[in-house]
Amino acid sequence: MADTYHGFSWDQLSLIVGVIPIHGYSDGNVISIVYDNEMFTGKNGVDGEFSRVGNRQLAATISITLLQGTSANDALSTLLLADLATNIPFPVFLKDNSGRTIGECPECYVKKFPDMGLGRDVQDRSWEIQASAWVEFVGGN
Repeated sequence: MADTYHGFSWDQLSLIVGVIPIHGYSDGNVISIVYDNEMFTGKNGVDGEFSRVGNRQLAATISITLLQGTSANDALSTLLLADLATNIPFPVFLKDNSGRTIGECPECYVKKFPDMGLGRDVQDRSWEIQASAWVEFVGGN
């Protein structure tokens, strides 16, 4: 049986921040999710015994790089300003519809406005969203 290639496709990616579908991604690695802690920590004893402890803290940082002209920047700015006024977090949901990767967190917030550059060329806007407890399944596609 021949191997079947299933490739990633941007038009099959769903990233919903609050209730807003995000679009207008820049080039390259434009979405990254980095956990703040390791899932387990372990220690070897001098006699070869090994113990480990699980960490239930699933906080993560979601980084998104967008083109400066996309209306998704307006949406993320609005979420940040609304959160400043109300102190109400929002959910984030990610699904690769061309594969089996999925992730979500019910309580997130935008860490800060992105650094902003203006110039002759189209600039990127890099957003960081803090997820209180990101749960994911990293599947193939």
